[in-house]
Amino acid sequence: MYWRLTMDKVKISGFTLCPRGCAAIVDTGSSAIFGPIKDITIINYYIGVFRNSEGDAIVNCNRIPELPIISFIIGGKTFKLTGQDYITT
Repeated sequence: MYWRLTMDKVKISGFTLCPRGCAAIVDTGSSAIFGPIKDITIINYYIGVFRNSEGDAIVNCNRIPELPIISFIIGGKTFKLTGQDYITT
């Protein structure tokens, strides 16, 4: 089951994404975070994503405790995710 909503903005490492609001989907059956390629590229930069030889997105798991908080602002309320929240191992 999923819900479509409007997100106010997203913040990571002092950088604001989606500053004028954007559509979002919250899906209880998925741990994936999807978004406009430009914004996902910025998030990937800040969390140190690299690609393996198969093209999969990889993060150094030793860095998970020090990864930046990603804040999703929805309806004026901030929901903060730590590296432990948004990286699956």
